[in-house]
Amino acid sequence: MVAINSGGGATVYEEIEFEADQFSTGGTPHSTQDNIMGTSEDAVFQSERYGAFSYQVPVTPGTYSVELLFAEIYETMAGARSFNVKIEGRTVLSEVDLYSLSGHDGVYTYQADSAAVNDGTLDISVESIVGNGKISGFVVYSPDGELKAPPPGPGGSLPVVPSAGCGKPRPNLGTASSPIAITQYNHFYVKLPNNYDPNTPYKLTFVFHHSSSDTNGIISWGERSSGLEQQGALSTSIMVYPRARQTSGSGWRGWDEPMFEPLYNKVTSELCVDKSRVFALGYSSGGDYTSLIGCEHGDKLTAIVPVATKDVAGFPLNVSQRNCKDKVAAIVIHGAKDSAVGAQGGPATTNFYRTLNGCSAESDPVPGYTDSLSNCVKYRGCQAGGEVFFCNHNNPEYSNTYHGYPPFTGKMAWDYFKSF
Repeated sequence: MVAINSGGGATVYEEIEFEADQFSTGGTPHSTQDNIMGTSEDAVFQSERYGAFSYQVPVTPGTYSVELLFAEIYETMAGARSFNVKIEGRTVLSEVDLYSLSGHDGVYTYQADSAAVNDGTLDISVESIVGNGKISGFVVYSPDGELKAPPPGPGGSLPVVPSAGCGKPRPNLGTASSPIAITQYNHFYVKLPNNYDPNTPYKLTFVFHHSSSDTNGIISWGERSSGLEQQGALSTSIMVYPRARQTSGSGWRGWDEPMFEPLYNKVTSELCVDKSRVFALGYSSGGDYTSLIGCEHGDKLTAIVPVATKDVAGFPLNVSQRNCKDKVAAIVIHGAKDSAVGAQGGPATTNFYRTLNGCSAESDPVPGYTDSLSNCVKYRGCQAGGEVFFCNHNNPEYSNTYHGYPPFTGKMAWDYFKSF
């Protein structure tokens, strides 16, 4: 059995432990403090995911029943909301009008039985007809199947830690064409989830560009080539795209290190962020910087993904020579034949984080990423919260230099970020 609190954190309902929202693509989280009619255990019905969205719950082959949980916590009249729910492509609920079924802030549940799954994921999708479709939570049961665990991570066990920006009006934090200065030399812009709710703590993801003199190129390699937004990151994460002091030439360098703390402080003080779920991904010199802040600012970050990385002058990949704070999970991705920065950067970065996080030299293949174009392993024995993965891929991406974002990057990174 697995239970998910859509749009919310871990909770308990009818002695069932609900995990924090995960496995979703699309939609927007929202919550209320209203009392819910029809139950004395309000929490799971006080949050929701709404819009056009789906869940892909990783399961083994089997037959599944799904109990769907709803409460109309927004609309106050009949006809304002109508939606369909499909499970494994079969419509199980049609033209649902929750206000007509249970009124405002009232509980409604429905159980769908006998969904056969053979492809590795139980699919639940919501189609909006009038207004926005929604789900408050769901429980999956099976006599012969079971949940397939996502990549190891603390997952829903991490408490939600709202930032100082929660409850504040939505600010203007810049766009790609009009970024905001954070230091004399660095700028940044932000993309918020659709229908951003200032009372909902969101994941926060920083994406660091490669070296380029072309502003459009920086945007392309940040927003698009990283693959995170294509994986649905904007459904649950605030996305921050900083710019280096020197965008061309060497790109991100040691002199950019002082930029991160004021950037982090500004974003978390003005936007509603879950400070337990802050992530960073970067490519090439942006990967160097991602690795750098994973040590120097590990107390602010949950997980990092440095791609095609090398060390940074003044910040050696030696734990005894650095001032690392706390620990951070790391997925290091590097081309085994990288002709731009050499093949040695990825292994060196991986060994740095293995040492920092107390991992052994033994590793296991990562399911789904075992072919030569990904070739990912996870190291054993890492301290809690400090899992380390290494993908020493053989993908010739970026004009046969083996130095680009390999195509699996966005999915692997976002699936892992979602597991927290």
